[in-house]
Amino acid sequence: MELKLIHTADIHFDTPFSGLSETNKANIRRQDLRTTFSKIISLSQDADMLFISGDLFDGAAVSRTTLEFLQREFEKIKHVKVFIAAGNHDFFGPDSTYASFSFGENVHVFGTEPELVETEVADVYGVSFQSANEHRTLLPRFSVKHPDKINLLVMHGNLAGEAYNPIKLQDLADSGMDYAALGHIHAASGLKESGGCFYAYPGCPEGRGFDETGEKGVLALTVCKGCAKAQFV
Repeated sequence: MELKLIHTADIHFDTPFSGLSETNKANIRRQDLRTTFSKIISLSQDADMLFISGDLFDGAAVSRTTLEFLQREFEKIKHVKVFIAAGNHDFFGPDSTYASFSFGENVHVFGTEPELVETEVADVYGVSFQSANEHRTLLPRFSVKHPDKINLLVMHGNLAGEAYNPIKLQDLADSGMDYAALGHIHAASGLKESGGCFYAYPGCPEGRGFDETGEKGVLALTVCKGCAKAQFV
């Protein structure tokens, strides 16, 4: 059994682009984020699942037009299961957008405790940040329920430092996951592997400043039990 996945992260909707001197230029850049996301949705048409690994929004204040845009986009792929794990910018608090808004029946937002969603073909695990500074080490708190199934993880986290849910390679190796869809690092990592667990950061799909130049995109993956292939799109 093979699964087709699209993995994205760190979109940062409603970024103010306050460094741009002209208001219309900031508006153009915010529209660029939407145009790119629409392309991601189109790419997901033939996928089984779409993973969004945190920082879908740039902050707690999300415009109504952005929420309605997302509803319309997710409706286009209502046959695709969408999984979202909140990150440090859009953490899942009691007053957050995630707690009060419905994105559609095909969209699942993980809560702040490790959670499992069982599907016929795979088990999908995930967890959201509960605050902007998530100092909990979340990965060791997961326990794979069905080792013989394809086990997938959606999570924001940091392989490069101590804050923001620090992740250790050994924890990935011990996790029992077949693929860990990570977010937080804005540069694409390429597909990597640790002890049988494949993992990747797709990077941000749109650079938002001159410190985020170069090719940007998403990952299109084929995942089966114990194997994964990825194409950077």
